[in-house]
Amino acid sequence: MDLIEIRKKYKTLVVAPYKIKLAHAKIEEVLHILPSILEYIRKDNYYLIDLDIMQDFVGIFNKAEMIDYLTTNYNFCYSNEYIEGYNRIVDNDHTVGIDCLTLVEIEYTG
Repeated sequence: MDLIEIRKKYKTLVVAPYKIKLAHAKIEEVLHILPSILEYIRKDNYYLIDLDIMQDFVGIFNKAEMIDYLTTNYNFCYSNEYIEGYNRIVDNDHTVGIDCLTLVEIEYTG
């Protein structure tokens, strides 16, 4: 359920962000149990709005080079573009550091 659907369903919407650090959890295990967790919390009218998966890389990160690599070799485009079925690279340099690249993956429905 996305934020628009949630707003339609509830008269008063309260959004309370929570950040849970899972630095030592295996991503495969988290993604495996996530559907059952979402089903469980939905019973009490809690919904996941955002899932942020980060990966730290050691050393110097060349953001422009990485963007070029992703857009040339994989299905990524800039956030101000729209290409059907492509993941987006968010233009948020004004809010994140030069060592951060934010990617939005398309919803997988299969």
